[in-house]
Amino acid sequence: MAKQSQVTRADRKAELISELAWSRAELARNLHDARNDLDLMALHVESSRRNAERTGILLAILGALFNLFRPLLTALATRKINEMAARSGGWRNPLR
Repeated sequence: MAKQSQVTRADRKAELISELAWSRAELARNLHDARNDLDLMALHVESSRRNAERTGILLAILGALFNLFRPLLTALATRKINEMAARSGGWRNPLR
């Protein structure tokens, strides 16, 4: 009977050691996942990269539109400047 009790105790001890090792490994995995989820710098970098991509595309489109409409904008600006100069009595030389 004493031998049976020692075998049972040894089996239980081995089982507890195994469960403890599994629990430690699970805790380590959970901690690793939590650290990754709470890595604010990595989240910020990823978010900034996505905003930069969108901004880059938007700037490329706006640059193309500006180049397309540059002659029209130049003509409008020239006309407005000439109208303002005509209303004020002509150009004034600030050095006189």
